[in-house]
Amino acid sequence: MYSLLFQFLCIDAFANEFSGQVTQDDSPLSNVTLYLFDVNQQYRETQSDSQGNFAFTNLPEGPVRLLAVPAIESDAIPVFYPNTADYCTAERLQIPTVDDFIALDLETGDVFESTLMLNNTPVEGALLKVSPDSGWTRGGFSDENGVVTVGGLPQNKALSIEIEGTEIPTQWMTDTGMTYDSREAAWLDITDVDDNIIDLYEGIEIGGLIHSGPTPIPNANISIYSNSQIQSAVSDDNGLYSVRGLPPGEVLSWMSAEGYANTYSPSDDRPLYFEPVLSEGMVYDLLDIDVPLESTFTITLLDANTEEPIQGASILLYNDTKTVGRGEPVDETGTATVYGLHAGQYTVTIFAENDGYYNGDVEDVLGEPLWIEVETESDTEIIVYWEPRDNAILRIVDDLGSPISSILTLLQHTTTEDYQREYSDSDGYALMYGLQSGTWDILISHTPVCPNDMGYIIPASQSISIPTTETVDIILLRDHDQDGMPTSWEEEWGLDPYQDDANEDPDEDGLSNLQEYQLGSQPTTFDSPSECGCQDSKSALLWIGPLLWVRRRTNRV
Repeated sequence: MYSLLFQFLCIDAFANEFSGQVTQDDSPLSNVTLYLFDVNQQYRETQSDSQGNFAFTNLPEGPVRLLAVPAIESDAIPVFYPNTADYCTAERLQIPTVDDFIALDLETGDVFESTLMLNNTPVEGALLKVSPDSGWTRGGFSDENGVVTVGGLPQNKALSIEIEGTEIPTQWMTDTGMTYDSREAAWLDITDVDDNIIDLYEGIEIGGLIHSGPTPIPNANISIYSNSQIQSAVSDDNGLYSVRGLPPGEVLSWMSAEGYANTYSPSDDRPLYFEPVLSEGMVYDLLDIDVPLESTFTITLLDANTEEPIQGASILLYNDTKTVGRGEPVDETGTATVYGLHAGQYTVTIFAENDGYYNGDVEDVLGEPLWIEVETESDTEIIVYWEPRDNAILRIVDDLGSPISSILTLLQHTTTEDYQREYSDSDGYALMYGLQSGTWDILISHTPVCPNDMGYIIPASQSISIPTTETVDIILLRDHDQDGMPTSWEEEWGLDPYQDDANEDPDEDGLSNLQEYQLGSQPTTFDSPSECGCQDSKSALLWIGPLLWVRRRTNRV
C-alpha cells in the first residue's frame, strides 16, 4: 500500500547530511535520542555517542525540526532546537542550507524523588510518570526500596503525577491523595508531596474458575476489566486464575482457549453482566466462566468472474447485535476460518478493496446482509463470489512539480455517495481501491501542523470517471505564510511570501493583496475598484492556478 500517515520516514538516498553535538552545561552528553521531523511530522532518529556527537545522513531537501530527548536516567531537559519545549516554536532548519554542525546545549532540570508505598511496604518496579504543564513527560521505575527518581523536569512548572505497575492500578495524585480518574489529577509542585512518600491504592483482587461444565480448563487466556483498566491472566492446571491491582468498579472477565468458545463471564457470548466489586482492597474470587465447546465458521472468497481465490483480503464476523466482532485474514486459497464461536446468527463483512475488489457485507438475494446460522459445536462453511472493482491513482504535487506527502484525498461517488479516502505517500501518490464504475468527485484537504508551516492553496473540486487508466496529477500552489496567496504570485509581485500580508494594500487602491490575487489584478499598481485591470496583469495567467488539473497517461495501472 501507498498510505503513509505519521509513520517512519522512508526515503531513497540523498546527498544531504548534517551533524552536531549535544552537551549539558557544556559537557558532552551521550545516549541522547535525536529526532528530525519534516513538515509532515515524519521523522528520522539517531543517538549521540560518548562524546555527545550525532549525525544524520541521506536527508531530503526541505525544512526540519530537531528534538533531543535524554535517556530516562538523565536530569537534562528534553528540548527542540535551539531551546523550546514546543514543536511549533522550534527553529526550522533548512536542508541542505543548514549549518554543517549543530550545537545543542541542554539545561539541567529539576529532580523529583519519592518513595512508593503500599500498606507500609515499598513497591518495586512501578513506573512513575511526571508531566509538566508545558514540556515533556519524564519517568522512572521504583527500586527494591520503592524509591524512584525522575530528572530533566523544567523548573518552576506545575506537575501531574501518574503511577502504574503490574500489581497496582494505574492512579494519579491529587492534593489529598490518589485517584483512579485522570480528570481529577491535580497540578502539583514538587514540594507538595509530603515527606516524599506516596501512599498508593491497592485496588481489588479478582479470581475465579474457568470450566466447561464439570471440567476445568487450564491454560486459558483471561482478560479482566474494571473501571476502564484491564489486566490479563492464565488459568492454572485446576482452571483457576487470579489478578491483583484493578481499580474498584463493575468487573467483567472473558476468556479464550483452544477448542472452546470465546466466552464472557458468567457464560455469555457477549458482555452482558458486570459484577460490582466496589470497595478498595476487596477480594472477589467467584468470577467464574462456564465455557461451551467451540463452533467454527469458514468462508472462501472467489473472484466472481474467474472463480480464482481472492488473496490478501480479510473478513469480520459480527454477532446479531454487532457487539462482538471476530476478524481473520484469508490464506492463499482465499479461505479464512474463525474459531471459538458460540452458536447463533452472524453477518460477515469482507475487506478487499486493497486487492482489487471492495469492502462490504455479504448479502442475500434482496441485497440485505446475509444471516449465517452457526449451530452448536458445528463447522459452518460458505463460498462467496466477490465482484472485482477498479482502482484510481492520484498524484499530489506543488507548483514546482515536487511531490507532497500526507495530503488527505477523498473520492466521493456522485450517485451512491460511497467514498474512499487516502493520504498521499512520500512520492505524492494516493492509490484508491475498490471503486465502482461512475463519476467520483475529488476533494483535497490539508491542515498545516503549525501556523508557521507551509500551507497550500487547494484546487476546486473536480471529478474523475471510473474505470480509468490515467493518473490524475493535482497541483497545489505553495503558500508559505498561509495567507491565501501563492508563494510564486507573491514573489512575482514583490510581496513577502513568508509574512501574512493578505490584508495589506501597498498600491492604496482600496483592494487588499488577497483581493488583488482573487481578481487577477496587480497588487503594486493602482487599480480602479470598478476595474479589475487584469488585461495587463502578469497575474492573469496565474489566476487559473488554483483550478489547474492536469491528466496524463501512465503505465502505473
